[in-house]
Amino acid sequence: MFMKKKAFEDLSVRLSRQMQRFTLEEHGSIGAVMVFFFFLMILLGGIAVDVMRFETQRVAVQNTLDRATLAVANMNSALRTDDVYTTREARARFIVADYFRKAGLPDNLAYVRLDDGMNYRVVEARADVLSHNIFMNLMNIPTLEAVNTSVAEQKITDIEIMLVLDVSGSMAGAKINNLRVAAADFIDQVKATDDENRISIGVIPYNAQVNLGDELRARYNISDLHGVRHSNCVELPIGTDRDNIFQTLALSTSLEMPLMTAADTENSSANTDSYFNWRNSNQATLENNAAKRWCNPSTTTEITLPTKSITRAKAGIQALQASGNTSILLGMRWATALLDPAARDVYDSLIFRRVMDDDMDGRPFAYNSASSVDEDALKVIVLMTDGEHVAHNRIADGYKTGPATIRFSYRPNGARTDSTDTATIWRSTAGEWSVFFESKVGSNVCNSKPFWVPSTGSWQNRPLGLTDTGCFNPTRVVRPADPAYIATWQEVWASVRMNYAVLQFFARPLGANNQTNRTNVYNGVRKILYTSYADAATMNRRLASNCDAARNAGILVYGIAFQAPDAGKAAIQSCTSTPASTYYFDVTETAKIQDAFRLIATNLSQLKLTQ
Repeated sequence: MFMKKKAFEDLSVRLSRQMQRFTLEEHGSIGAVMVFFFFLMILLGGIAVDVMRFETQRVAVQNTLDRATLAVANMNSALRTDDVYTTREARARFIVADYFRKAGLPDNLAYVRLDDGMNYRVVEARADVLSHNIFMNLMNIPTLEAVNTSVAEQKITDIEIMLVLDVSGSMAGAKINNLRVAAADFIDQVKATDDENRISIGVIPYNAQVNLGDELRARYNISDLHGVRHSNCVELPIGTDRDNIFQTLALSTSLEMPLMTAADTENSSANTDSYFNWRNSNQATLENNAAKRWCNPSTTTEITLPTKSITRAKAGIQALQASGNTSILLGMRWATALLDPAARDVYDSLIFRRVMDDDMDGRPFAYNSASSVDEDALKVIVLMTDGEHVAHNRIADGYKTGPATIRFSYRPNGARTDSTDTATIWRSTAGEWSVFFESKVGSNVCNSKPFWVPSTGSWQNRPLGLTDTGCFNPTRVVRPADPAYIATWQEVWASVRMNYAVLQFFARPLGANNQTNRTNVYNGVRKILYTSYADAATMNRRLASNCDAARNAGILVYGIAFQAPDAGKAAIQSCTSTPASTYYFDVTETAKIQDAFRLIATNLSQLKLTQ
């Protein structure tokens, strides 16, 4: 019994000592702490990885969302509709979705909403981010989520519209009547939503030329002023394919350009040895018609200066009359010139002269370029034709104004070489004509009779109106008070037809009774006086150049081919903005012209029926 007790006491002592030693032993305890902190570090690093993964996705989605909404909000980007995308909002959703597809994020896009009108566009889009966690999932946080939104807006507060309208002869009758109604309705429809009076409209009628009106013409550096009121057509230099003013939009007010002669170049006169009085309405006098005088003096074809007034704009429309030929490029070129910001000085001068309203101050505004969304002006051209470019001639430089002297060559009947002569037209204060021919001054100067008098059909030694001294005196001084003087070309063109002048003043005296001679002289003089402006192919190229420049500057160009031939359709369609389904209208029926203008106004306005 004692032995068992002794053994038990010894065991208790040993265990107590071992427990004491274990309690006092510190070696190996850091291992548990390290395991704990190591696990904690792994967990915290995993959280950072999960957050970084999530943030990378979120930033990528937000950047894509911002780029997409900015692109759609740009009002120069067309939201065209078709059979698939039947609304503008559907097209906007497609564009935004396409950005996400190309970024590899097609499933993130939640919605796209569009609100747009004539002068604003607001795009709102949302994209969701859902990132599945690797480490945070251990903490019962399986995902990280974010809702990304982006709102982009462009608001255009000012709109400048130019109606460029064909008023050539083929527009006569029902066409011009329907055009007046259609264009007037367009003005009413566009201005109906202009509560802040920020929309201006100008009207540029064109046929073979564009008649600027007295005041607008006076703002440019124009030569060969002929003094015929309401005949203010400028001959824009056609230039070469590499160097011409149709490649740009601004039109310098310092560039010297000739005024087109108000001459009747198309009416005929009989090729005969007989005399017709220069007042003869069938043979000589001018016809008040743009088909005969390319810049016929008339207020009905003058440009209606840009205005915010519905009354003024519609008055310009109602005045339109159809006559003459077709030069689409000239109508377009003056539209772009008057929309270009460089024309602001012209506007300022017109405002100062009180021929343009004060509320046009500051226009034309800067361009709303396709590469930016922060400009605040929209420029629009509506270009209409029912024809195609037709080449035509004009009175040549040197024979528009100034002393009526011409040097020419012709081939006399039966001759092997040309004859050259110089002639000067004289006029008496009574209004009668005589013509001096240098070739008729003979070796016996005194006995020479170099003056042809059409009214008498005779040669004499002095111009009609001066007294007969019995001898031709080439050094005779003609004073301002004398009853005869050297006529000016502008005086000739304001009095008689070109063909009458060529036949009666040159062909009759030199052709005598020989019709072949008269024709040869006629052709020789006429080819000097009357020269080609440009052929149709060149006119088409110049138009295309100006249209390219307009579109590149952000001008919206709508085109209407009004029962036009194929060449006219091609010229208009190639000029318009894209897509053609939005900006080009092929009108095949006379009454449908109103529909075209109505659709353009609707496209501009985008009036909302519900809020």
